[in-house]
Amino acid sequence: LHDQIGQKLALTYIKLGQLGGLSPQALEAAVGEIRQVVKHAIQDAKSLTFQISSPILYELGLEAAVEWLTEELQSQHGTVAYFDDDLQPKPLEEDLRVLLYQAVSELLLNVVKHARARHVQVSIWREGEALRLGVYDDGVGFDTAAIRKRWGRREGGFGLFSIRERLRSYGGGLEVESRPGFGTQVVMTVPLQAEPGE
Repeated sequence: LHDQIGQKLALTYIKLGQLGGLSPQALEAAVGEIRQVVKHAIQDAKSLTFQISSPILYELGLEAAVEWLTEELQSQHGTVAYFDDDLQPKPLEEDLRVLLYQAVSELLLNVVKHARARHVQVSIWREGEALRLGVYDDGVGFDTAAIRKRWGRREGGFGLFSIRERLRSYGGGLEVESRPGFGTQVVMTVPLQAEPGE
């Protein structure tokens, strides 16, 4: 909201304040610019709404929704992105599907904001009675020991800390591997729902 829609609205506010006293031609050009900024803010709002609560998630499932997020990363930010699914059944409670979808969205946003990655891989697979979902990038990486220290004090690194805590409440976990200059791997693990007859 802050990085996209908020900045566009602030720019629109500034441009509207500059309209007074312009010649008719300059006024027409300025209004055209403002219309473009507002148009992009509307597109951002639609995209953000989709990311928060995607109809794809409810209609086609977690795998299709995560694949859509991966494609959006590439189309909006130019990062080469790959999606991989083992095509095995992965029954999950609806709340857990929503949590995983939002976590992947947050992790991909972190890649865009911090990693300066050229490539991102998102993989989802079944491992026994658990689902594993990984986000891998070839970006700048970071010192995981420093992040873990901040987790203990509940300060900084809130995105990863928050994801880890939310997963824990479902009996899941979060693994983070990274080091400066060597990219980052984040893997979430959650228990699958028991299938009928088990």
